[in-house]
Amino acid sequence: MSPIHTGVQSILDDLKRAKGTYRVLEAGCGSLTHLDLGSQAKVTGIDISQKQLDRNDNLNEKILGDVETHPLAPDTYDVIVSWDVLEHLAHPRLAIDNFIQAVSPGGLVILKLPNLLSLKGLVTRYTPHGFHVWFYRTYYKRPNAGRDDQAPFKTYLTKDVSPVALRRYAEKAGIEITHEAYDEATIQKRIKRMNLANRLLLTSLGKFLWLISLGAISFERTEYLIVLRKAVVAEEGRVL
Repeated sequence: MSPIHTGVQSILDDLKRAKGTYRVLEAGCGSLTHLDLGSQAKVTGIDISQKQLDRNDNLNEKILGDVETHPLAPDTYDVIVSWDVLEHLAHPRLAIDNFIQAVSPGGLVILKLPNLLSLKGLVTRYTPHGFHVWFYRTYYKRPNAGRDDQAPFKTYLTKDVSPVALRRYAEKAGIEITHEAYDEATIQKRIKRMNLANRLLLTSLGKFLWLISLGAISFERTEYLIVLRKAVVAEEGRVL
């Protein structure tokens, strides 16, 4: 299990022990669940694709809708999970605003997405969709990639969902950041393990990228996760 999965799974396990039954929204759920939510989770999934919803057998309730614009009921969910979704939205801040109003006070919003400030993130943002489809078919061996509502999907990865931008968003909105984590993409690790030449080449590329960007852009920290906690406001208006 990756560091990203381990950390956030531990948070969910603590929540399960504390609450028993709890309400989860998988935002942009697609056809699968990436975390162990446990049997006590009542899971609602929202996705813009009916085909993806039909393929997902882990949901108690299914909503066909756009996470940017669908009117989610306020203060409803204990946990909202958005896993590799925000990079596919033209206006991801609208979706995050939607999540924050829909999560209950004290609830968690889990956002996982590519790190824009990495080589993979920059390639993801600035290469055409056709390249992503080719990569999935070639390296992931998925001949139907890009067809029949299957990944990869069109990618935007806008600047306002970079790690720095998300931290600023949380600070401005008065939202607590309870956890952050980075990891290296599985495919990148796999390429490194193929042979010594690959490992040396990619390691050297990573050091060069770090140097020329003065440490701003990482090679290995390709995946980013941030967990936000919505404040609990007491009756007299104090934030708890």
